Amino acid sequence: MKFQKNLIIGFLAIVVAIGFGFSKGVSPVASQEDIPLIEVATDWSPDGSQILFGSNRAGNFDIWVVNPDGSNMTNLTSEYSSGDGYAFWSPDGKTIAFRSDRESTKSEDGLPNVDLWIMESDGSNPSNLTSDIEESVDVFAWSPNSNRLAFVVTQTNFETMEFDSEIWILELTTGEKSRIDPFSEGDDNSQNYRFAYPIWTPDNRLVFTIEAERPVGIGILNLNADDEFQEIPIGPIIAYIDLAPEGSSIVCTSFLSIILVNIRSGEVVELVSGLPGVTADPKWSPDGSRIAFRSSDGDSSDIWVVSPDSSDLTNLTADYDSFASFPVWSPNGEQIAFVSDRSGESNIWIMNADGSNPINLTGNATQN
Repeated sequence: MKFQKNLIIGFLAIVVAIGFGFSKGVSPVASQEDIPLIEVATDWSPDGSQILFGSNRAGNFDIWVVNPDGSNMTNLTSEYSSGDGYAFWSPDGKTIAFRSDRESTKSEDGLPNVDLWIMESDGSNPSNLTSDIEESVDVFAWSPNSNRLAFVVTQTNFETMEFDSEIWILELTTGEKSRIDPFSEGDDNSQNYRFAYPIWTPDNRLVFTIEAERPVGIGILNLNADDEFQEIPIGPIIAYIDLAPEGSSIVCTSFLSIILVNIRSGEVVELVSGLPGVTADPKWSPDGSRIAFRSSDGDSSDIWVVSPDSSDLTNLTADYDSFASFPVWSPNGEQIAFVSDRSGESNIWIMNADGSNPINLTGNATQN
């Protein structure tokens, strides 16, 4: 197995709002006046002082921060009339990586191409990291040492709705980009695989989802051991994976189920099933004792938590007939930021880890 270092075409050319969209969704062809307020919680700063979120409250899709008490709500990308979003702090808290179409040309389908960007934590010094890649970047993940980014590039045929996706690694210190290829050169199977949702382990392994013409699963590439590759079949569709703080297990979703996978032993356990709707957005608590996730039946959605042993399954937002999504734990595990439209429009909320004391952070906040 080896890395291939030729830049090639890729991407899912979906409008930037996919990275920021709310559960109810919006039409990408609607005018700005027709689009409701859309806000998406994406990350909590490593020091716990700010919550990062995407919003179209200023007219464009921008990247914002707000303090956990609702103060100092600030638009970090207000200088650009572009779509910016899907933003995450580096583990050291110094920079923010995000997706943007501010320097992009239109794709053949008329949609904007999206690049991977980086900026300082205050929004200064933005830099395009993938301007040399012909089409768009999808999801991405920071390495634990903040020196690398793994990102997905996908090529889509909108006539057939078929797509192929690849994972690339970017070395921030050198700017070098490498496409991962877990298969031997000439292996025909490599043409039938699609890779997505990369995450890094503390011991320098890259974990990602695999989709193919057969049951899909989890791939694990050991970057310290001559790129040793392990595949854990699960099936059917695996998405939204998150790594346990101790680094040996991941949680992922498969339609109506929450699945726990031990990436060392290969053991696969179904934690949650039988809920009335689709599950998504699983997030481990910082101490690894709970997993938050969203379950939606189409008419509403709620934030749930469950323990890694399948016990203590609890709906934290059951008292509200609304859409709640995108749970993000505070670094100390005491609070969860999330998105809800219970006030009549989408806003960033915060609640205690047991669901108590919900507070609307952005409903009445004043822009800094």
